[in-house]
Amino acid sequence: MNPIHLDEEYAKNSIFKQNIVHGLLVSSLISAVLANKLPGNGTIYMSQELKFVKPVFFGDKCIATVEVVEKKDNKNIIILDTKVYTNDTDNVVITGQAVVKKP
Repeated sequence: MNPIHLDEEYAKNSIFKQNIVHGLLVSSLISAVLANKLPGNGTIYMSQELKFVKPVFFGDKCIATVEVVEKKDNKNIIILDTKVYTNDTDNVVITGQAVVKKP
């Protein structure tokens, strides 16, 4: 219910000058990549660190990426760097690291 997300008048007087999208809503795109692309269907999400670098505004186009940085084959665990971009690949809005158990 934070007014920065829901109240246009409130947001006009904020540092962003407009409403921003909930950060956790945007970060859910990372989960979609993990479940559908890498490692894929059956992935167990164990943890996620997030850093919200820049705001996401209504109408922005977002893309999430993951990159494998470590594999622990004996435990079936993968550690991935995670990022979300808006509008172009120079505009990082979320960074972090995920730990998953591969299917």
